[in-house]
Amino acid sequence: FDLMYSYCECLSPRNAGLGLRNPVSEAAQSFSVSQKGTASLAAAILGKSSYIHSEHLDCLKRARKEGREQQMLREKVDLESTLEELTDCRSRTVRRAADFRSSGWISAVPLADHHLDLSPQEFRDALAIRYGRPLAAVPSRCDGCGAAFDLNHGLNCKKGGLVIQRHNELRDVVGDLAARAFGPRNVTLEPVVREQQGVDGAAGLRCDVGIRGALNPQTQALIDIRVVNLDAGSYAGRTPMSVLESAEDQKKRLYADAVTARRGDFSPFVASCDGVLAPQANHLLRVVADRLHRSWGRPYSVTMGWIRTRVQLALLEGPPTVCGAAALSGGALRGRMMAQGYQKAGNRYSTVVQALLYTAAC
Repeated sequence: FDLMYSYCECLSPRNAGLGLRNPVSEAAQSFSVSQKGTASLAAAILGKSSYIHSEHLDCLKRARKEGREQQMLREKVDLESTLEELTDCRSRTVRRAADFRSSGWISAVPLADHHLDLSPQEFRDALAIRYGRPLAAVPSRCDGCGAAFDLNHGLNCKKGGLVIQRHNELRDVVGDLAARAFGPRNVTLEPVVREQQGVDGAAGLRCDVGIRGALNPQTQALIDIRVVNLDAGSYAGRTPMSVLESAEDQKKRLYADAVTARRGDFSPFVASCDGVLAPQANHLLRVVADRLHRSWGRPYSVTMGWIRTRVQLALLEGPPTVCGAAALSGGALRGRMMAQGYQKAGNRYSTVVQALLYTAAC
């Protein structure tokens, strides 16, 4: 049984856990919070004071807030002690899950109608990425290049279609979210930025998504997507955000002049395999969330949480494992269908948490 699961399964998702509470270990703290929260009500029942409903609600609010703060402090201590037992590479992976907002898929309700469900294999792969664990039941050799196959190779190898599958899943979800916010007529998949200029001329360029009016009125925002594996050996000595910002700069150097020449706005959308977003990607999602929450009449925080979860699940939808040929061919088939027309995009995304079943299986 993995040390990471045994220590962190009871931690909250924001502290790199799975949110599976242990009622035995938390009983004393829960009882203390309950006592403090009902102190006003208990005093009224015993006749020591008169019952004032607003005072009772305030007492509950204070007790819950204090209990959450104490729980967060305990969890941070538990997390740090667990990280000390892990290797440097794995500790860095787990710390990212705690430091960045990439855990929404853990606590999301797995509703298939909202594209928030994961297959058992996808969920196991997602946990392997989250905690830096070896993949289960995978071939010893990559079917694309023939090299030894492991989690890092699956996330890096550009042969065999696994990397482009994850890229295309994210592209389709970004396009779907943009269409919900700005309308399908204003969203284009893979717009051409520059045609090839002769045999020896400048190479042609195309972006992944075009959104009219996203950043400036009556101007098309051209979005190009890149997915980065932050656990690659070449990034070992760098912070996650420096890697993502460097990838943004590379995209800007390649596309900015060509996009400006056609009077457009360029915005790179860079994300890591485990759901960490670069600043420009966060900005675009905030723009989409602002329009959607006003259109739907829902709180901004709820809308933004749903959008982040969809993006995280898109990254997990392109699984690194090749143990199931049906999963790979199904993802490739969806990519070909979505390339044929935008109306077919957005009909199938999946993911999230059957954590109790998987933990029981462990």
